[in-house]
Amino acid sequence: MGVFIKAKTSFLVILLLAFSIVSFAYFHLNGQGTATLKGAPSGFNVGEVSISEGNASSLYYVYLAGNLSQWEKGYMNVSGIGYCNGHSPCLGMLFYGLNSTQYSSYPAASSECFWMVNTYFPLEQYWFFENGTIAQRFLGHPLSTYSKCWPSNVHGLPDGMVLETSQNFTMENGTSLSILRLNVS
Repeated sequence: MGVFIKAKTSFLVILLLAFSIVSFAYFHLNGQGTATLKGAPSGFNVGEVSISEGNASSLYYVYLAGNLSQWEKGYMNVSGIGYCNGHSPCLGMLFYGLNSTQYSSYPAASSECFWMVNTYFPLEQYWFFENGTIAQRFLGHPLSTYSKCWPSNVHGLPDGMVLETSQNFTMENGTSLSILRLNVS
């Protein structure tokens, strides 16, 4: 009986130790052990956009990222899309002005690129032409360093608009986006 209890105790200790090592490795290697996530992005104004598919239109609120520090920050170190400072429905974050002089003066910028560094949830990215129609779509993967860039064979990103939203929200080709109001909050 004593040998059985000793073996059972040793097995539990080994199991606990293995679980601890695996947990530590998982959180440490994924960078989640040291990050302090906020519930929603902060420091962004909110704007109102219209999404049109055929004859139907819907109004949404979006966080606005219109300068270099906001472009770099985006959805980094937050746990979700957020509530657009209390406005509803909150679609995501609209990055605009990406062709502006402040972007082109950014030393690493040879073209407009997005990545998911320190972003902890998947984001669907919609890139828009000047007329507001979808140019390309990309699903970004959490904590990825892969960069998705504007195609080099298409000269310039007119109006420089990219919308990041939940992967559960989908828009088809032919859908258009119009900015109705900047800074509703």
